[in-house]
Amino acid sequence: MIKIFASLFCIFIASSCGSKTEQKSGGEKSGDTKLNKSDSVQSYAQNKVPADLPKFKMTFEKEGGVYLVNSDLSDEKYLYKGYDNLISPDGKKVVHTQSNQDGSRNIALYDVESKSVKTLKSPTGKQSFDASFSPDSKKIAFCNFSGKKWNIAVVNIDDTGFFILSDKYKTDLFCPTFSPDGNSILCQDMQNFIELDLKGNILQTIPLKSITGDKQIYFSSANKGYFVNGKKEILFDADTQDFFETAREPISNIYLYSIASKSLKNITDKNISSYDPFPTSDGKYILFSAYTKDDLSKSLNPQDMEPVITSWIYIMKTDGSEKAKLLRGAYEPSASSVQ
Repeated sequence: MIKIFASLFCIFIASSCGSKTEQKSGGEKSGDTKLNKSDSVQSYAQNKVPADLPKFKMTFEKEGGVYLVNSDLSDEKYLYKGYDNLISPDGKKVVHTQSNQDGSRNIALYDVESKSVKTLKSPTGKQSFDASFSPDSKKIAFCNFSGKKWNIAVVNIDDTGFFILSDKYKTDLFCPTFSPDGNSILCQDMQNFIELDLKGNILQTIPLKSITGDKQIYFSSANKGYFVNGKKEILFDADTQDFFETAREPISNIYLYSIASKSLKNITDKNISSYDPFPTSDGKYILFSAYTKDDLSKSLNPQDMEPVITSWIYIMKTDGSEKAKLLRGAYEPSASSVQ
């Protein structure tokens, strides 16, 4: 039976429903070792990244900032201070959550060419976060707090067409991502994966307990799912019951669920805590954040017994094979469309 971490469930507007990445990499855990290009390239070569790796642009977070780099790790650029980032499929914009001094949050767009930031004004309410682009880069889906519950909303990148999809849905919904065809959105309510069309109609509901069975897998409001292989499978991450010896945080794994066969495959393992998966547009690779027990070190603060986590960005094939490190001290990767 699936178990839920109620402590991670954010229901009040004053609460901050941050991503799992923020928890795993916040503060001292964000990576206190500076990374340079030579470090990245060395990791890239030593871990035998697949020779057929496609070309795309990638954004990621490091040391409180958002960065842009090519898939061959060339031309790394600092973009801005921020978090909760995701690059558009056309590679022209980066959407992120903008936190304000009054505690409110907005969706903002960073233009890569002009280096300018546009805050979207049309979404109602004081809390909007966790945005994802449509495949054509023209729309954004995100979480929006109505004052009573968390909804899934959409808006055009020109700040028009704001629409709450889940207004009639009774419970909170989180983690929206577009389907590969752009005609629907996958989200979850911590009990089910739910597919909505762009008018807000429910197309299908997949109970999480039917996915996990009797496996000890733990979901929160931060676990995001993606349709992959058309819409035949769902890619997602979740916590397990396993721990590294010195860490209080559970080990996370990445899974593929086949909707047709109703089978679940763990494409990582208990020796590496893996989270924030992001599939490339060609369906061949998955970017993700991860760390092993060797990436845990003692805090410089003698009063802090929790180890410092140095996270990495990895890449692997969709079946979980050929895992390779890309970037040290980095997390929350996203990729533009494959060129």
